[in-house]
Amino acid sequence: MGFLNSLGKGLLVAGKAVAEKGKEVQELKASMSCESDSSLARKAKSGSVWEKGAALSILKERGYTVEDIKKM
Repeated sequence: MGFLNSLGKGLLVAGKAVAEKGKEVQELKASMSCESDSSLARKAKSGSVWEKGAALSILKERGYTVEDIKKM
């Protein structure tokens, strides 16, 4: 039982970390939503992992495909 308790606690901690990072990404996305398409395309290509994800998400919401973004 000790192993399962430890595993459960580890999963709980990991789940909280994922939820926290998801909140941070949503905040980043909100702060980037006013940026121009070209600025977002630059971040989608060369930003941090989290910036890339947020920028791609915004551009997709604006109707761009991945292929469109690559050409920008």
